[in-house]
This record gives sequence, structure tokens and C-alpha cells, in this order.
Amino acid sequence: MAGEPIRASFAKNIYNIPMWKKIINTAFSRPARNIYFWLIIVLTRFSNYEFSYSLVEISYFSILFILLLGLLYLNNLVFIPLFLARKKYTRYFASIIITLAASVYGSVLVIEQQALYHPDINIFKTAWVPVLQRAIKEPPVVAFVHSFLFVVYLLIFTLLWYANDYRRKQNEVAVIKKRQLEIELDFLKNQLNPHFLFNTLNNLYALALKKTDTTPNAILQLSSILRYLLYESNTSEVSFRREKEIMNAYIELELLRLSDIDNVTFTINADKDYMVPPLLWLPVLENIFKHGRNNSEADIEYRCLVINNELQIYSRNGYDVSTGNAASTGGIGMENLRKRLQLLYPGKYSLNIVTNANEYIVDLKLSLK
Repeated sequence: MAGEPIRASFAKNIYNIPMWKKIINTAFSRPARNIYFWLIIVLTRFSNYEFSYSLVEISYFSILFILLLGLLYLNNLVFIPLFLARKKYTRYFASIIITLAASVYGSVLVIEQQALYHPDINIFKTAWVPVLQRAIKEPPVVAFVHSFLFVVYLLIFTLLWYANDYRRKQNEVAVIKKRQLEIELDFLKNQLNPHFLFNTLNNLYALALKKTDTTPNAILQLSSILRYLLYESNTSEVSFRREKEIMNAYIELELLRLSDIDNVTFTINADKDYMVPPLLWLPVLENIFKHGRNNSEADIEYRCLVINNELQIYSRNGYDVSTGNAASTGGIGMENLRKRLQLLYPGKYSLNIVTNANEYIVDLKLSLK
């Protein structure tokens, strides 16, 4: 039995997920993919079992292979980034022609030397060998055209470089946009919390002036809400059950101050416990109680429902016509809500704010799919 912990520890280390993830990432990294590609090319070249290759032939192909690799990687790692990507076309094509001519010249030297010492090997008598030999004696442009194989590989690798560069730039843009979104959302959340705290402290101050016995309970409710704001709402989604608890705590806190309001209806429910965006309801409830303070006789209706993957927030409350302009915008809180929805859920929500004679209505629908 003493060996059980050791075996368990060994198994835990063997199946360590970060370690395997690191191995997989290394195995499929860009340098590894390059190695796999050229291994396939080499194996394909020497996979024809009808011929038996001598050491001389293998060394010949190896030298050509090295020359080709040198040309391609000089192009992709030096010439394109330094010249072509910066639109220095003359320097780029001059560099390519010189390097290509050197590669062709090197190929011809290999052929001539191998043919001189090993004239019996068939490979040095193929039709394309004289073409290379003739190309090296002609102007660079003609040699460039004659070196068809080198040119084809060069074009393919140039296109691959641009494809990778385009993908890299798209990824960078996506990362920048994501970071900007996170910064803006953090700003909106940081703006929302002080705004809420400012309003709530005003409420507590009003209760303290009345010297009411409900002040300790109000402080307790505020403590619960602040704990949620600080430690639980800093995620993209939270449980609706937890949101419901905080909504009820906030409503109870506000009703302690507005004890003279009787005509209120609050409905908070869901057909199951969904994951929802945190605190979308807060500006709506703040707006209700802000205007309810000045319209104690007006009806107040609030619904927060989640049905069939749709979050529905509806509120209807009275407001003073003389402050209609302020009410129509909803203040900082409602503008904050609108911006959060635009950033997080473009095309997935509808937010309608309507002002009637003495009513202010907010109707929000958000798809959670």
C-alpha cells in the first residue's frame, strides 16, 4: 500500500496537461512545420524503389537541396522583409537575380565536377543538365528564366510569406481590438461602481438623518452588494441565481429609504439557472428609484426574466416632466448600459427607451445564445 501514493504521483506527472500542451505546441511550431515539409520533399524524391541511388548521387542531390534551401530562406528571411515588403523593388530583384545566378552556377559546378569524376552515372546525362550549363554562360535574366525549378519554388515561398504575414497582421489587429475592448469595458465597470456607491451613500445619509432603525440593515445590504461588485462581477458571465440575490438586496436597500412607496411590482425569475452578463440590471433599477424618489405616487414596475435563452429587462416608472431631458438620456448609468451592450453584444440585443407624458420606460432584450 505504501507504493500507491508514488504510483499516483507518477501518473499525475505523466499526464501533466501543461507539459503535454508544451510538447504539442513545440511539435507544431513554425520551425517544426518547416522541417516536416522538407522531410516530405526529400522522402518523396528518394522513395522511388526502381532506382538504387549511389552515394555520389545522394551527395549531388544534397548539394542542390542545400543551394535551394539557401535561396528560399534568404528570400523569405532577408530579401522580402528588407526589400520587397518595404517596396524597394530594385534592390529585391537585384538580390534575387544575383542569388539565383549564384545558385545556378553552384549547381553547374556540382554537375561538372561529378560528371568529370563519375561519367558512368546516368543522372549527369539527363536533358536538363545541358540547359543549366548553357544558362550559366548567358545573361542573368536568361539564366533566371532557364532556372525554372528554382523560380517556381521561389514564387511559392514568396506567396507563403505573404500569406503568413497577412495572417500575422490579422492576429495582431484582433489582439489589439480585444485589448481595447477589455480596456473600455474595464473603464465602464469602474465608472459604474463609483456611480452606484455615490447614489447609495446618499441614500444612507438620508436614512441617518431620519435616525431610523433600518440604517444598520441598509449598511449590511450595501456590504453584500459591494462584496459582489468587487469580487464576483469581474467576469463576462455570472449565475442568474446570484444576480437575483443581489438584485433583491439592492431593491430591499432602496425600499428602506422609500418606505412610503406602495405601488411597486418587482418580478425576477428564470426558467433555469442561466449564465448572464453581470450588472446589466443595475442602471435600470437605479433609474427607477432615482425618479421614484420624486414621484412617490407613480406606479413602479420592474421585470427581469430569462426565458428560452433570452434576457428580458423591463421597467416602467414615473418622472418629472420638468426634468424630461435628463430622464430621456437616463444619466451616466443608462449611457453606460448602452455602451456595454454595443461593445459586448452587437446585433444580439434591442434596447428601447420611451418617455411618455409622465412615464419612463426601458425595454431590453438580449439573446444569450
